[in-house]
Amino acid sequence: MVEPETTRVRPTPFRRLVEGLAGWIFLVVVVSLVWDAPQMLMAMLVGASLATLLAARSRRVTLFWLAGAILGPSGESVCVHFGAWKYAGTETLVPYWLPPAWGLATLSLVMVVEAAGDLMGADAGS
Repeated sequence: MVEPETTRVRPTPFRRLVEGLAGWIFLVVVVSLVWDAPQMLMAMLVGASLATLLAARSRRVTLFWLAGAILGPSGESVCVHFGAWKYAGTETLVPYWLPPAWGLATLSLVMVVEAAGDLMGADAGS
């Protein structure tokens, strides 16, 4: 017998807004408090990224995370190279924990924007 496919219930826009803001707050707090222990910070950000991506089980979410994880640090590397700012305590242009931080930041931003658009009754994609 074939099992019927289960459909995932999409959370309400308000819940998605709260989750997106909570993700952003988590990221800011963790980076602010743990930046001087980069290995621990990397472990925490990779763990949060894996948990988020596994919970979402969505190609779209994974692509947003990858876009942020690649484009964010790439842009920062160019800025650092030209002297706009520099990171303390790193031999490289940007810290190695930056890609998962940018990936999570991107997901939080997408969640907040889409949820806010849904709450306002507008299509956030237009």
